Amino acid sequence: MNIVFMGTPDFAAVSLKKLIESGHNIDLVVTQPDRRKNRGKKIICSPVKELAIANEIPVIQPVKLRNDEEAKEKLRKAHEKADIGIVVAYGQILPKEVLEMPRKGYINVHASLLPKLRGASPIQTAILYGDDPTGISIMKLEEELDSGPVYSKVEVDIEGRTAGELESHLAEIGAELLVKTLSEFDDINPEVQNHSDATFCGIIKKQDGHIDFSKSAAEIERMCRAYDPWPGTFANIDDKTYKFWKFELADATKNSGCSLNSDNSSSDGAKPGEIVYVDDDSFVIACGSDGVERIRVLEIQAPGKRRMRTDEFLRGNKIIKGMRFDAKEA
Repeated sequence: MNIVFMGTPDFAAVSLKKLIESGHNIDLVVTQPDRRKNRGKKIICSPVKELAIANEIPVIQPVKLRNDEEAKEKLRKAHEKADIGIVVAYGQILPKEVLEMPRKGYINVHASLLPKLRGASPIQTAILYGDDPTGISIMKLEEELDSGPVYSKVEVDIEGRTAGELESHLAEIGAELLVKTLSEFDDINPEVQNHSDATFCGIIKKQDGHIDFSKSAAEIERMCRAYDPWPGTFANIDDKTYKFWKFELADATKNSGCSLNSDNSSSDGAKPGEIVYVDDDSFVIACGSDGVERIRVLEIQAPGKRRMRTDEFLRGNKIIKGMRFDAKEA
């Protein structure tokens, strides 16, 4: 097929690469403008732009497509030849006039099992709320957010992955499903979504990573995976912000290094966020609304330092039973 492709991050570049390798002709790539990094010292272009340039594909980068008449005119010309438009994590909402340009419309690779998790953060939100399995949906783009008929979908188990790991996995699966869907496109009768079953997810903000230790251990562990690599999860002791990169659930009722009968364990009445056990390899924090649940820290990052295993961290940092993490503004 002749295609106009819109996308920006690595997740999108995987699909673009697969389309090129599968013999599709990419007439035009649309991606977000270049960004300045490291306090404006270096200009960084998107992974999709890098791939397009390497394959000598024309690229346009409108700041806001809706208001850019020159970009829309280039799209009109591209769609005189292009059969279809494909959007993968582009980062802008397409206006109706653009959606109507290609003969076969625009389709989108979305990282959830629609109608669940329409919106900007389906991967993180699926992990955060334990919405397993998740998956990939290939849908027709319409004006309403992620509401179009679905051409194909595939389920994917989360399997304890972080958001970064799951994104990479879904990118590969989404690219494969996209190519398969295009090969069968004219024979597919897309399924209309049940809008009454729709759920939504918003844009993630840095402050979303603050840990509330009154939440259950399972919620905190999922939160840690959902916000890895960004924004990370964090909490404070004595105005110092520590990032947590890996937790595991600990059973406070068994002899697992944090037994309530251990001399080094919590006594009754531990508060959420309180350190209740420390050894050479790790430490354990009380959590849950009444402080009776336990979560073990396996990877942590001190202020101004790199992330590291907890045993390595403890060799250079003093952590004492009874200290308490308090989530507050970083």
